[in-house]
Amino acid sequence: MPDLRHDEHRVALGFLTIGQTDGLADDGVRVLDPFSTLISAGTQIGAGTVIYPSVVIQREEASTLVLGSGNVLFPGTLLLAANGGRLVIGDECEFGPGTVQVKANRPDADIAIGNGARLLNGCELTGHSQLGDGCQIIGPVQAQSVQLGSGLGGYAWPEPAERGALLKGAGLARGIRLSRGEVISCQASFGGAVVEQQEHYHPGSSRPAP
Repeated sequence: MPDLRHDEHRVALGFLTIGQTDGLADDGVRVLDPFSTLISAGTQIGAGTVIYPSVVIQREEASTLVLGSGNVLFPGTLLLAANGGRLVIGDECEFGPGTVQVKANRPDADIAIGNGARLLNGCELTGHSQLGDGCQIIGPVQAQSVQLGSGLGGYAWPEPAERGALLKGAGLARGIRLSRGEVISCQASFGGAVVEQQEHYHPGSSRPAP
């Protein structure tokens, strides 16, 4: 049996050992694969939270990372609090499916996410951002310092006009402010695109004529 040093490496970088990660079950946290999951020591995680494989929850010294109860973190989720940043997440939120990054990794970063929110399909949330109850970010959206108003319940609240604000589509969303029931959809489309020759993007690569 090889002398594996995975726990040594984890501890050196501030993460829980595999045994400690698995032991979160004693607090009601379900880590489905402690071998592929990295969780920093000192992180607060509420009971009933389900953590799928390949999730990273990283907190550096002097930073705050609090995760409430009943959350679901699908594969590819990164929650990061570094350089004095603050990240506080409420209860019963969903992160994924699809890679999701929430990064409070600057001294002035302060991210608060309410209850019943949902982020999925490649989105990234940074800066000084506030997401109220039931808010959603869907798609490869780079959300920087956004303010999304709370809804009356979680993201599946039956009345759309009473749901939390929603960002969806693709692209940069910087400084966006939305109220309850509002949505911004930024969708790129091939419908009006011009057909070009590929060599236009590779000047000098054409072979000489025979």
